[in-house]
Amino acid sequence: MNNVILPMIRQVMPNIVANQILGVQPMAAGTGSIFNMVFGDKKYNKKYWPYQYTVDRAAYKEAERWCWERFKGRYWSSSGQRFAFKRSKDAVIFALRWS
Repeated sequence: MNNVILPMIRQVMPNIVANQILGVQPMAAGTGSIFNMVFGDKKYNKKYWPYQYTVDRAAYKEAERWCWERFKGRYWSSSGQRFAFKRSKDAVIFALRWS
């Protein structure tokens, strides 16, 4: 009976069930860290992407927007907080701005 009732209650009232079972509290910071650890941790091959930098969590969206405005798409890439560059001049400009 629990195999039917609990999944149905979770779909209808997910917040109420979570509060009663776990004692959920809002997080002040660090939201999305599990997502970034599992899905956003792309590894760049140093042979093709020799210049790699990591920026602060608070600044990575702004840094990505900044890169889209200044660099050609095929010479840089980003995955979460990690930025990779193929050309040294692009990497130097990025490092001067974001490090």
